[in-house]
Amino acid sequence: MRISPKNYAAGLIESLDGKADTKVLAKKFWQILQKNKQYKDLPKILAELDVEYAKRNNLVLAHVYSVKELKEQEIEDISKKIKEKYRKEVLIKNIINSNLKAGVIVKVEDKEIDLSIEGKVVRLRKVLGK
Repeated sequence: MRISPKNYAAGLIESLDGKADTKVLAKKFWQILQKNKQYKDLPKILAELDVEYAKRNNLVLAHVYSVKELKEQEIEDISKKIKEKYRKEVLIKNIINSNLKAGVIVKVEDKEIDLSIEGKVVRLRKVLGK
């Protein structure tokens, strides 16, 4: 039987009750993935884990794509703006994307905010009609 990444994520969160030995849990989890031949689904499961964690803790999940790891102050600034808009605490996942030329792209739910230089140039061209 194939277990969905979402179901794996939900099961992991339920297993992390604060008393669980995380090393033992991780080992058992990996054994289950191998037994079910789903170890290649690990990236999808981890992505779902973030979504499920945010949902259960009433957080806004924001994926922040940048060329390099953001400084703590930059993350705080982005988090503050998202918190003001959504009126919830924010969980930031900084994802390094070497394909960006410079700047940052923020994705929250189904909205994308392109703060990259390339995105600014594209928006300026649209305004200028070119």
